[in-house]
Amino acid sequence: MRIMHVADLHLDTPFVGMGKDFQAIQSRLLESAYIAFERCINVAINRKVDLMLIVGDVYDAQKQTVKAQYFFHQQLERLSQADIPVVFCHGNHDYMTASVEGRRYPEGIHVFRDNKLSYIDLDLSNGESVRVYGFSYKNQWIADRMIDQFPTNPYQTIYTIGMIHGELASKDASQAHYAPFTLEDLLDKHYDYWALGHIHQANVLHQTPLIQYPGTIQGRHRNETGPKGAYIIELNQGQATGNEFIELSPIIWQKVELNCQWHLQAADLLKQIQHIIANYQSEAQGHDQSYILDIELNHAERLDDDLQTQISQGQLLEAIQDELDEDHFVVVAKISLNRSLMVSAFEYDRNLNQSFEEAYTALNDDKEYQSMMAPLENHPTIQTYLKGLIMEEELRNEISKGARDLVVQSLGFDQEGEATKDED
Repeated sequence: MRIMHVADLHLDTPFVGMGKDFQAIQSRLLESAYIAFERCINVAINRKVDLMLIVGDVYDAQKQTVKAQYFFHQQLERLSQADIPVVFCHGNHDYMTASVEGRRYPEGIHVFRDNKLSYIDLDLSNGESVRVYGFSYKNQWIADRMIDQFPTNPYQTIYTIGMIHGELASKDASQAHYAPFTLEDLLDKHYDYWALGHIHQANVLHQTPLIQYPGTIQGRHRNETGPKGAYIIELNQGQATGNEFIELSPIIWQKVELNCQWHLQAADLLKQIQHIIANYQSEAQGHDQSYILDIELNHAERLDDDLQTQISQGQLLEAIQDELDEDHFVVVAKISLNRSLMVSAFEYDRNLNQSFEEAYTALNDDKEYQSMMAPLENHPTIQTYLKGLIMEEELRNEISKGARDLVVQSLGFDQEGEATKDED
């Protein structure tokens, strides 16, 4: 049996974090998840899969646009016409409401409509039978261990598959919001395959039986780097399970590291970055993809202080922006400074070192951070342009790191020390 396993489509993702300087990219990103899922359907039909599993978060939000609903229905119609059955569930982003429960789908499309475990038995066109166990979210969170409702494999069909949109259980039970489970829980059920969703990075948790997340089909922000896609799984009784990752994302977020040498000038950095862009442009053309690059300048403390300030102000980024290519593009969305510094300046004063660590810890405390950021977040201009993004984890990490670097840069020293200066 050949299965296409996909999850976390997140149709309707707004991609608002790109900001007004990247509106052209944002418009491409708005279409990227649609393109990725259409590619997914193309592959499923061309490879003649026997079953498609979609494990939650079809949509990015609980209220879906007409465009997203119509598009998803169109793609399901294509699978129905190709005689490829589909089983899907709703996740924490697109959890089911009364209006969603009543939606009708093409023939051969099966959806779990309840937050209690149920199963779907299918007789496939290849003559094999399969039972799929699963459930859907009806609220944003499911703190219950839904895995406890899954029975041990009853062996009433040739294959038994479990679907869970959830996460591995954390040690802190208070943080278990998404149908938590352990790997041992899944193995104890003796299913032939576990199709997981919710985690946006593809990850094989176990080989036999195969247990895995396919990740999302399109990276949604700069922390979701690299190719995104789906898996095609080959289940054959008494044989090893086949597993193939299929790249689907039309736009790839990529982090690139560039090591700075002593006394590099702005022109030197521009030349090196242009070389990086040219290499990715060649790759973009060859793989029918586009790239959004985040360039991290390692050992940035080696650069002239004025140049560091100019880079922090975005002047280097502004100097390399080009027009977007019609089909494929490579753009640099961010250039960050990574200073390799030590806090050795604090070693002589234990109280100073303790104060520094306490301040850094306080900045990372939820209540302290929210208290500090509330006046900025509530400012009408911020609300208009950032729409709540001020509280995103990415911005929080940048503020914390930036504050630490600023203090350490003033009082600390290069890790390699001044003695290495002439050697570079």
